Amino acid sequence: MEKPFTCNVCGKSFRAATNLISHSRTHTKEKSYVCDVCNKEFSDKCNLRRHLRTHTDEKPYVCVVCSKSFANSGNLKSHLLTHSEERRYSCDFCGKAFTKQRNLKKHLRIHTKEKPYNCEVCNKGFTDKRNLTAHDGVPAHFRRCVVCGLVFSSKRSLFRHLKVHSTQQSVCEECGKTFSEREKLLRHLLVHTRKKKYICDVCGKSFNYLQSLKFHFRSHTNEKPYACEVCNKKFSYLTNFRNHSRIHTKDKPYDCEICCKSFTARSSFKRHLRVHTKEKPYVCEVCNKEFTQINSLKYHFFTHTKEKPYVCEVCSKTFCRSSHLKSHARTHTKEKPYTCEVCNKRFSHLTNFRNHSRIHTKEKPYGCEMCCKSFTERSSFKRHLRIHTKEKPYVCEVCNKEFTQNSILKRHFFTHTKEKPYACDVCHKTFAQNSHLKSHSRTHIKEKPYVCEVCHKTFAQSGHLKSHSLTHIKEKPYACDVCHKTFAQSVHLKSHSLTHIKEKPYACEVCHKMFAQGGHLKSHSLIHIKEKPYTCDLCHKTFALSGHLKSHSFTHIRGVTKYF
Repeated sequence: MEKPFTCNVCGKSFRAATNLISHSRTHTKEKSYVCDVCNKEFSDKCNLRRHLRTHTDEKPYVCVVCSKSFANSGNLKSHLLTHSEERRYSCDFCGKAFTKQRNLKKHLRIHTKEKPYNCEVCNKGFTDKRNLTAHDGVPAHFRRCVVCGLVFSSKRSLFRHLKVHSTQQSVCEECGKTFSEREKLLRHLLVHTRKKKYICDVCGKSFNYLQSLKFHFRSHTNEKPYACEVCNKKFSYLTNFRNHSRIHTKDKPYDCEICCKSFTARSSFKRHLRVHTKEKPYVCEVCNKEFTQINSLKYHFFTHTKEKPYVCEVCSKTFCRSSHLKSHARTHTKEKPYTCEVCNKRFSHLTNFRNHSRIHTKEKPYGCEMCCKSFTERSSFKRHLRIHTKEKPYVCEVCNKEFTQNSILKRHFFTHTKEKPYACDVCHKTFAQNSHLKSHSRTHIKEKPYVCEVCHKTFAQSGHLKSHSLTHIKEKPYACDVCHKTFAQSVHLKSHSLTHIKEKPYACEVCHKMFAQGGHLKSHSLIHIKEKPYTCDLCHKTFALSGHLKSHSFTHIRGVTKYF
């Protein structure tokens, strides 16, 4: 059949003019078709339609043998070969057969050790093109911009950057988005100018395609048509369901050639590659901070807008992340869906469950490269790194004091507001910190969950156990800079240091008496308020200080009835 339409660039011929137009876009890189759901761009309308089926799970191509359905005709053709058992492409080395020639080619590289993708600078070879892209073996002088001197993690990043100097950036007047090439701006403008004829009846959002509207509508109906056969968890979208299924099958099809780490989801693999490429494509418009993930940028942006769009229906507390709202909701429902198979302890949050599991496995996957210390929790590892970097990213808005942890900043903030939001259900005493309330609650129930591994003595608080443990190892890691006396705890060193400088920073608000330690001020304050919170279980006598109660308790043990 005649093919009268010929491409001027590569000489390829086509039967129809429309096919030639579509083909020409492979040379011009023009992508005028944009997905409403994820903003991915396509040069061909058919490719966009096929892509949309990944969101809507539309599968119009059905197998006549087993009725299995597929999103595109190519997948159906490949599937039909499984029924005919026609595997025309066989490996000469191991005899394994394949339905597609490209799968055989990829497989053969295992035997031939062929690595057709080579780095232009260091000549390192790769079996897969995407691993070459992630390759970070380029020396710095090959990645330095000759115009401004900036160094980039890859040649590809450098080439993208050079366009900033070679062409003036084009700005979209509708949304303010900038583009290094005018052609990209023109393609982007179609997002604003194209009329969207499919409108959501619930929220009024409009879409170019019916499939996109159907996909979006599940966010309102909470429809979850995909159910896991193992754990019965349900999902709205097929991609999420497939990624979840691999948790049970232990299937991790995405392998990083650089560090040999494997992933269940393609999106996780792509994010991981940025660890090697150092690529941070998402930039904050306010402070120019860069991020590897778009979600991280979104959450960061809330720090500027102070926006917290997710509201708890029970207590009206607001959150900037939907995941934080879900976690918070369990404080009301008391739901604990995660159960430890070893000790049957239950958890409300997956992170807490995973961290707990490592107590049994003794696994510490997070290792510090500076001091070789390892950690079971990622959050603990991040906090530890700040010891080396001296980073204090959390700043008090009142006094500008800096902190390494957000939780410490929150506790500090109560010193300004004098707020004590945590109340005891038994005696209604209030506390500034939740941990203090938990410790206090144990005075009512006499619970002592922390056990010394050496002498099996029990304690109500983890801090008390830590202090006690030092009596066994005799370790005194904290030394005074003045007299070189050593102490088992940092708090003891702080108290001792005041004896040298004679500083008394704690003042009584009633009589203005000064004290060197905060604990001494607290004990003194009870003289004014006449509060005696410590009660003897045997004779019900009350005391202002816990030390006095302990001394009194010995009078019962020794058979002495006289009280001091």
